[in-house]
Amino acid sequence: MSQSQQSEHQQSGAQYADHDWWGNNDVDDESTTGHDPAEFHYKRERAQWVAHDILKQAATLACPIALNADPNRLASLFEWLENGTARTGHDPDAMHTDNEVVELTDPEIYMPLQTSEDYGGRPLEYGQRPSRSRINPEHGYIVGPQILDMAEDEFLAIIDMVLDHLVADSAIGLSKRERDKLARDSRRLKQAGDRRDTDVLATIIHDATSDGPIIE
Repeated sequence: MSQSQQSEHQQSGAQYADHDWWGNNDVDDESTTGHDPAEFHYKRERAQWVAHDILKQAATLACPIALNADPNRLASLFEWLENGTARTGHDPDAMHTDNEVVELTDPEIYMPLQTSEDYGGRPLEYGQRPSRSRINPEHGYIVGPQILDMAEDEFLAIIDMVLDHLVADSAIGLSKRERDKLARDSRRLKQAGDRRDTDVLATIIHDATSDGPIIE
């Protein structure tokens, strides 16, 4: 399947009901730990899932192909011939002509499922994916979103909302002192500028929901 035909990466949210981001689950079986517990960190994976789910409701969801992949930009060839370097690469098969932020639509179309090519023969469609996919409305790419980083004040407002929710949830038991410490951590990590917002939020959620005290 070509890059322009990618379907949105689906993440199963069965154990994360809308009213319970944290997916409280005290049972350790294959559905929660994976086949190899040494290679699958359930609480860290859950924190990543929750962080993405929260930020997908607040941040800009951009098309990663239009933003990052080489565009169909013939001028890049002339720039390279003249200067030995170019602002972008050149992909004659691309449908975008420059790298730019294009916001994806809400999930709206069902992509077909196909048989595998592993055993030879052409893939055959046999149904559709259970969840809808997003579209780049300018170029037609069907793709999962890239969650763009937010302005610092907007992101820290999301952090405050999440931490207040965790303090209010008696099952998690986050103290006010621990909440304030995590708020400072999130500000420091955001200002450092070397981690994506999704990673910062996932780290804060993982620290807040893991066993043991949060050390000052």
